[in-house]
Amino acid sequence: MTEMTSKAEPRYYLQQNTKNISDCYDAIVIGTGVGGLTCATYLAKAGLKVLMLEKHYVPGGYCGSFWKKGYYFDAGAHYLGSCRREGQIGRLLVDHGLEDRIQFIKVDPSDVFITRNHEIKVWQDFDRFVEELQNHFPKESHRIRQFMDYITKSNPLQLYADLRAKTFAQVLDGYFTDVELKSIFSIPLGNIAVPSTEASALTTIFLYREFILDGGYYPKGGMQALPDILMERFREYGGELLFLASAQAINVENGRAAGVRLKVYGGSEVEVRARIVVANCDPHQLANQLLCHVNAKELDGIRGLLRRRSSASAIMVHLGVKQELRGIAKYESNVWHYPGTHIDDYYAAIAHGELGLEKGFLFFSIPSLHDAELLPRGRHSIQAIIGAPFKPRNEWESQGFKERIAEEIVRRIDNFIPGLTSWIDVKLVATPPTLIKYTSNYEGAMYGWASTPDQVGNTALKNPIGIGGLFLVGHWADVPTGHSGIATVVASGRSVARTILRARKSQVNA
Repeated sequence: MTEMTSKAEPRYYLQQNTKNISDCYDAIVIGTGVGGLTCATYLAKAGLKVLMLEKHYVPGGYCGSFWKKGYYFDAGAHYLGSCRREGQIGRLLVDHGLEDRIQFIKVDPSDVFITRNHEIKVWQDFDRFVEELQNHFPKESHRIRQFMDYITKSNPLQLYADLRAKTFAQVLDGYFTDVELKSIFSIPLGNIAVPSTEASALTTIFLYREFILDGGYYPKGGMQALPDILMERFREYGGELLFLASAQAINVENGRAAGVRLKVYGGSEVEVRARIVVANCDPHQLANQLLCHVNAKELDGIRGLLRRRSSASAIMVHLGVKQELRGIAKYESNVWHYPGTHIDDYYAAIAHGELGLEKGFLFFSIPSLHDAELLPRGRHSIQAIIGAPFKPRNEWESQGFKERIAEEIVRRIDNFIPGLTSWIDVKLVATPPTLIKYTSNYEGAMYGWASTPDQVGNTALKNPIGIGGLFLVGHWADVPTGHSGIATVVASGRSVARTILRARKSQVNA
């Protein structure tokens, strides 16, 4: 492939005709993040008349992708987990007959954890990964096997009972004494942006089960492939999807959702009725914008959520490189590098409003090494992510602050890809305000609520959320294990759809 036209950036909104949108639906889903897509697809499969609204022109949210100046980039997610047949994403594909519409490239090892003294490869063969850890930490060998067997073989209900009030650090302290080993086990907490001393043990154990030990699935064609096939199936079920359509308000009548007022492409506003509204958005937007006109008492359930602590945001650096990196890049797997004593020092700084850049952390991936057909030979895309607190756009832009951060990140990547700095053709830098622009997530949060014990497991959010027919879905809605990525928002979407369908069945049978 030498021309980019065969993989041009899709303009989905050109395929729609707003004149065909009805004025009444069974359900409206606001937002096409994977949680919203999952919920809408199950509802449409069950025969409901469903309309999805998306303010952007592509579906997927953080699971999306984009093109810039001839280079392909993943927006946020770097691979998928829980894709085995009985996993969360695997079940989703099976339920909708989509197994043949998506191909996964298995990245193995999926990740490499690089510390001051060790280089740990995360092999997808369970025993090989355990042996890798044991070879590096022979004095902890027996306890490593015990710990890994516990997190993978225990009954989920037993894990819930054991762990819902504990931090991950408390669990690690019960098994290990080596500080560097405990730091290595805590490295994947970058996927929830919380240090082990504050991270829910329940969330972290399920992160290991569903994303680390059943991870490394890279969709052929890029991360956009997953939301794309869900969107296609949703439309095949008869669902309707409107891009460049921004929800302005959720209408409420007699304490119950009655529809949505939306602004469509071109600027006109439209009222669409529905007795079920599913919001794939954060509760701050829900309470302060979409429901700002509603009686305060009716918002008690939603406003109670706003006291929770959000997860951290991020700075992302996307690089388009005009150089063949195979044979030059030291690793083809995702790289996590931390030279300090314990990575909690870095995650704690991020969780409490610091940038933490001086602590030396680095994460980056090279998706074009996973899928050789993403870009023409000799071109590659690199995605680097570091946690970041929310700051207004002017603070990031002030005196070249954002660019200095990006330069430091590039300098660190150059240690693993020698010569990189001279091959960069495109450099894009996204700060928390950028994430807000494209996702509307409160303060650019990457993972919804922070997965801490007081916010996971024992604080279940009831759907509907205080207003009849109004449901919250995605990484701001509760699931029993807390949120740690795409697999858990799939679980949220399936759960909300099940709740809605059961209620409708009860009404029909009443």
